[in-house]
Amino acid sequence: MAGEAEQLVVSLEARIREFERNMQRAQRTANDNFRGIERRARQMNRNLDGILRSTTSRLVTSVFAGSRSRISSTLRIRYGGGA
Repeated sequence: MAGEAEQLVVSLEARIREFERNMQRAQRTANDNFRGIERRARQMNRNLDGILRSTTSRLVTSVFAGSRSRISSTLRIRYGGGA
């Protein structure tokens, strides 16, 4: 009986070591995946920032260009400026 108990203890210890190794491997994999997700989120943030900056710049430029054109037209109509 004592021999069986010793075998069970040795087997249990081996399984525990294997379980711990698998848990460490799973933790490394999870950390790698989360780092990848964070890296991708930073990249998306930079991309969106660039898109928003260029869109805002184009919008402001077109608004001012349209305003300038309307003001010029209004002044010509009111004061008879040249075409």
